[in-house]
Amino acid sequence: MSSPKFPWTDSNPVIIMGAGFAGLALAQGLHVRKIPFLVFEQDELSTRPYGHRFRLDEAGIDALLETISPELGDLFEKTFPRLISKAPKIRDARTLEEMPLPSRPEPTGKGPLPIDRTWILQLLALGIEDKIHRGKTFLSYEILPSGVRVHFSDSISVTGCLLVGADGVRSKVRRQLQPDRKLLDMERQIIWGRTWITPRFAEEYSPEANTWLVALDQESRKNNVVLEPILWRDNMSKLSGGRLPDTEDYLYWAFATEAPESNAPRTPDELKAYISEHTKGWHLKFLPLFEYADWNLAVGTRIYSSKPDIGDVSNGKGSVILIGDSANPMTPQGGLGGSTAVQTAADLCRTLEKDGWSEENMAAFHERVKVLAKRSIEISFATNKIMTAGKDWQEFAEVER
Repeated sequence: MSSPKFPWTDSNPVIIMGAGFAGLALAQGLHVRKIPFLVFEQDELSTRPYGHRFRLDEAGIDALLETISPELGDLFEKTFPRLISKAPKIRDARTLEEMPLPSRPEPTGKGPLPIDRTWILQLLALGIEDKIHRGKTFLSYEILPSGVRVHFSDSISVTGCLLVGADGVRSKVRRQLQPDRKLLDMERQIIWGRTWITPRFAEEYSPEANTWLVALDQESRKNNVVLEPILWRDNMSKLSGGRLPDTEDYLYWAFATEAPESNAPRTPDELKAYISEHTKGWHLKFLPLFEYADWNLAVGTRIYSSKPDIGDVSNGKGSVILIGDSANPMTPQGGLGGSTAVQTAADLCRTLEKDGWSEENMAAFHERVKVLAKRSIEISFATNKIMTAGKDWQEFAEVER
């Protein structure tokens, strides 16, 4: 058995591919532990609100606070959105009648918290802005005797001691690490959007739907919407001492249907028309949700998931590993993607800080990732089946992603 090593230096850092939630949480954890790192992200920084809300359960919150600095943890706890409810209500989309909630334990302790993606990524970039390099498209990596070299599309290459793929569901790092791995086509499309809570909207919108809510279309069980108010507790700039920009209250929503065989809606006008067509017959009190939506911020995507067994998300030498959606993409219905990602990032930080890097340590980390991912993915599949009158995961077709 080889001895643990601490190979990182400023000239031989941990390389993180992806500046999403998993990548930035890991970056902050390494920053606190004084482990050199660099983050590379394909997308340029946007000043517009982007992304959707996700949730962090108690395990995810604890993992995040363990990983980041106490100062950043305090800022997180000062500025996260209000917790409206610990469990969603379920209503019939056509009648607004409340429906029984599937049996599951009532959450205890902290969470599950609604997490605004724009806010959390801004928060997790604080203090490490100079380590985040944007506009960098990953091409490939090569294994070196002492680490790994990463090549980008601009002909630049970077050498480090470890490559962490945190570049999302369509991970390019995963494609090279697991060239034969396929994902399951969930046959679902989700359109994510937000509706700003203006006085006019608040006046017209139904109070029965102004909570964490799942609306199911009983005549077409393939159609449903999940929505939740994202309400900030005070002026964001004031709460953060000017470190985070002001933002506005909004109603988050995610509209899910069967994925169209072709001509999936993409533009704001197409997305609006698609939802209008698929909500015919829904209760009139839902109309303001979509009528006042900011369609320029809406985005639609087809949903893919890993099987519960995610395979080998670390190469044999332990110099390339995957975390977050790169390792274990799953359906959003279980609400566990964010918590799984940050628990994995926390585990990796603990491992590198206490035990250092070795093939054995990375192999043990990999096994823990597989166990956690399997549990989360199985819960997500079970929830998806309830919400869509759907199928077991074994019945979905595999596709290359």
